Amino acid sequence: MTGIFLYGDALDKTFGKQIYAAVRRYAPAAYIGGPGLILGNVSDAGLLLIEAKTLPQQLEHGMVLLKPGILPSQCALHSGNYTVVVASQHKNALKLLKNVKCSVITCGISSYDTLSLSSKDDQHPSVSLQRSIKKRDGSIQEECELPLHFDRHYDEYTALCAAAVLLYCSGEDLLLN
Repeated sequence: MTGIFLYGDALDKTFGKQIYAAVRRYAPAAYIGGPGLILGNVSDAGLLLIEAKTLPQQLEHGMVLLKPGILPSQCALHSGNYTVVVASQHKNALKLLKNVKCSVITCGISSYDTLSLSSKDDQHPSVSLQRSIKKRDGSIQEECELPLHFDRHYDEYTALCAAAVLLYCSGEDLLLN
Protein backbone atom coordinates (compact mmCIF):
# COMPACT_ATOMS: atom_id res chain seq x y z
CA MET A 1 0.00 0.00 0.00
CA THR A 2 1.30 3.44 -0.92
CA GLY A 3 0.48 6.41 1.29
CA ILE A 4 -0.42 9.60 -0.55
CA PHE A 5 -0.70 12.55 1.86
CA LEU A 6 -2.93 15.49 0.89
CA TYR A 7 -1.27 18.39 2.68
CA GLY A 8 -2.80 21.81 3.22
CA ASP A 9 -6.11 23.19 4.45
CA ALA A 10 -7.50 20.34 6.56
CA LEU A 11 -11.06 21.63 6.20
CA ASP A 12 -10.99 21.48 2.40
CA LYS A 13 -11.81 17.91 1.37
CA THR A 14 -12.68 18.73 -2.27
CA PHE A 15 -9.16 18.24 -3.68
CA GLY A 16 -8.72 14.88 -1.92
CA LYS A 17 -12.08 13.58 -3.08
CA GLN A 18 -11.29 14.62 -6.66
CA ILE A 19 -7.89 12.87 -6.60
CA TYR A 20 -9.57 9.75 -5.20
CA ALA A 21 -12.22 9.80 -7.95
CA ALA A 22 -9.56 10.30 -10.64
CA VAL A 23 -7.18 7.50 -9.58
CA ARG A 24 -9.62 4.80 -8.46
CA ARG A 25 -10.33 3.89 -12.10
CA TYR A 26 -6.69 2.84 -12.42
CA ALA A 27 -5.95 1.25 -9.04
CA PRO A 28 -7.68 0.03 -5.89
CA ALA A 29 -7.79 3.21 -3.81
CA ALA A 30 -9.22 4.52 -0.57
CA TYR A 31 -9.55 8.04 0.84
CA ILE A 32 -9.43 8.97 4.52
CA GLY A 33 -10.70 12.49 4.99
CA GLY A 34 -10.97 12.36 8.77
CA PRO A 35 -13.20 10.69 11.35
CA GLY A 36 -16.26 9.30 9.62
CA LEU A 37 -15.12 10.21 6.11
CA ILE A 38 -13.72 7.13 4.40
CA LEU A 39 -14.24 6.37 0.72
CA GLY A 40 -13.33 2.98 -0.71
CA ASN A 41 -12.10 -0.15 1.01
CA VAL A 42 -8.97 0.64 3.05
CA SER A 43 -8.00 -3.01 3.50
CA ASP A 44 -7.94 -3.64 -0.29
CA ALA A 45 -6.41 -0.31 -1.30
CA GLY A 46 -3.13 -0.13 -3.19
CA LEU A 47 -3.29 3.66 -2.91
CA LEU A 48 -4.28 5.23 0.39
CA LEU A 49 -5.07 8.94 0.12
CA ILE A 50 -4.89 10.61 3.53
CA GLU A 51 -5.84 14.17 4.48
CA ALA A 52 -2.98 15.45 6.65
CA LYS A 53 -2.76 18.50 8.90
CA THR A 54 0.82 17.51 9.66
CA LEU A 55 3.16 14.98 8.14
CA PRO A 56 4.72 12.09 10.06
CA GLN A 57 8.22 13.03 11.28
CA GLN A 58 9.65 9.78 9.92
CA LEU A 59 8.01 9.88 6.49
CA GLU A 60 10.39 7.66 4.56
CA HIS A 61 8.27 6.64 1.57
CA GLY A 62 5.18 7.86 -0.15
CA MET A 63 4.02 11.02 -1.78
CA VAL A 64 2.83 14.41 -0.57
CA LEU A 65 0.43 16.41 -2.74
CA LEU A 66 0.49 20.08 -1.74
CA LYS A 67 -3.08 21.31 -1.95
CA PRO A 68 -3.86 24.41 -3.98
CA GLY A 69 -3.59 27.48 -1.80
CA ILE A 70 -1.41 25.93 0.90
CA LEU A 71 0.13 28.71 2.99
CA PRO A 72 3.87 28.84 3.75
CA SER A 73 3.03 28.73 7.46
CA GLN A 74 1.31 25.37 6.85
CA CYS A 75 4.36 23.81 5.14
CA ALA A 76 6.30 21.93 7.79
CA LEU A 77 8.21 19.61 5.50
CA HIS A 78 11.32 17.70 6.54
CA SER A 79 13.93 15.77 4.57
CA GLY A 80 13.13 12.20 3.65
CA ASN A 81 12.86 9.64 0.89
CA TYR A 82 9.48 10.81 -0.37
CA THR A 83 8.15 12.82 -3.29
CA VAL A 84 6.36 16.17 -3.11
CA VAL A 85 4.04 17.36 -5.89
CA VAL A 86 3.61 21.13 -6.17
CA ALA A 87 2.15 23.61 -8.65
CA SER A 88 5.02 25.49 -10.30
CA GLN A 89 3.24 28.81 -9.85
CA HIS A 90 3.28 28.29 -6.05
CA LYS A 91 6.55 30.19 -5.57
CA ASN A 92 6.43 30.22 -1.74
CA ALA A 93 6.13 26.44 -1.52
CA LEU A 94 8.97 26.04 -4.03
CA LYS A 95 11.18 28.30 -1.90
CA LEU A 96 10.46 26.17 1.16
CA LEU A 97 11.23 22.97 -0.77
CA LYS A 98 14.74 24.23 -1.63
CA ASN A 99 15.69 23.60 2.01
CA VAL A 100 14.21 20.10 2.12
CA LYS A 101 15.96 17.02 0.75
CA CYS A 102 13.21 15.14 -1.07
CA SER A 103 12.11 14.50 -4.64
CA VAL A 104 9.96 17.25 -6.16
CA ILE A 105 7.55 17.00 -9.07
CA THR A 106 6.44 20.37 -10.42
CA CYS A 107 3.16 20.70 -12.30
CA GLY A 108 2.36 23.48 -14.73
CA ILE A 109 2.53 24.69 -18.31
CA SER A 110 6.24 25.48 -18.60
CA SER A 111 8.89 23.37 -20.29
CA TYR A 112 10.68 23.46 -16.91
CA ASP A 113 7.85 21.57 -15.19
CA THR A 114 8.12 17.87 -14.53
CA LEU A 115 4.50 17.31 -15.58
CA SER A 116 2.38 19.35 -17.95
CA LEU A 117 -0.76 18.85 -20.00
CA SER A 118 -0.03 18.16 -23.65
CA SER A 119 -3.73 18.15 -24.54
CA LYS A 120 -6.72 19.41 -22.60
CA ASP A 121 -9.68 17.35 -23.76
CA ASP A 122 -12.17 17.71 -20.88
CA GLN A 123 -12.33 14.09 -19.74
CA HIS A 124 -9.33 12.72 -21.65
CA PRO A 125 -6.29 14.86 -20.92
CA SER A 126 -2.87 13.76 -22.05
CA VAL A 127 -0.06 14.41 -19.59
CA SER A 128 3.56 14.85 -20.58
CA LEU A 129 6.27 13.66 -18.20
CA GLN A 130 9.10 15.97 -19.27
CA ARG A 131 11.77 14.69 -16.89
CA SER A 132 12.37 11.27 -15.41
CA ILE A 133 11.14 10.61 -11.87
CA LYS A 134 11.95 8.05 -9.21
CA LYS A 135 9.01 5.72 -8.66
CA ARG A 136 7.83 4.18 -5.40
CA ASP A 137 9.66 0.92 -6.09
CA GLY A 138 12.95 2.79 -6.69
CA SER A 139 12.94 2.37 -10.45
CA ILE A 140 13.06 5.31 -12.84
CA GLN A 141 10.10 6.39 -14.96
CA GLU A 142 11.48 7.92 -18.15
CA GLU A 143 9.85 10.76 -20.07
CA CYS A 144 6.53 9.72 -21.60
CA GLU A 145 3.02 10.72 -22.61
CA LEU A 146 0.24 9.46 -20.37
CA PRO A 147 -3.28 9.57 -21.88
CA LEU A 148 -5.86 9.58 -19.09
CA HIS A 149 -9.56 8.83 -19.12
CA PHE A 150 -11.61 10.42 -16.36
CA ASP A 151 -15.33 10.22 -15.66
CA ARG A 152 -15.53 14.01 -15.47
CA HIS A 153 -13.52 17.19 -16.08
CA TYR A 154 -10.86 18.16 -13.50
CA ASP A 155 -8.89 21.37 -13.27
CA GLU A 156 -5.31 21.27 -14.59
CA TYR A 157 -3.57 20.84 -11.21
CA THR A 158 -5.90 18.03 -10.09
CA ALA A 159 -5.37 16.15 -13.38
CA LEU A 160 -1.59 16.59 -13.10
CA CYS A 161 -1.57 15.42 -9.46
CA ALA A 162 -3.58 12.34 -10.40
CA ALA A 163 -1.05 11.63 -13.17
CA ALA A 164 1.83 12.09 -10.70
CA VAL A 165 0.28 9.54 -8.35
CA LEU A 166 -0.26 7.05 -11.17
CA LEU A 167 3.25 7.44 -12.57
CA TYR A 168 4.85 7.24 -9.10
CA CYS A 169 3.02 3.99 -8.39
CA SER A 170 3.05 2.49 -11.91
CA GLY A 171 4.01 -1.13 -12.03
CA GLU A 172 2.16 -1.78 -8.78
CA ASP A 173 -1.01 -3.33 -10.21
CA LEU A 174 -2.15 -0.16 -11.95
CA LEU A 175 -4.20 -0.32 -15.11
CA LEU A 176 -2.61 2.49 -17.14
CA ASN A 177 -4.54 1.99 -20.35
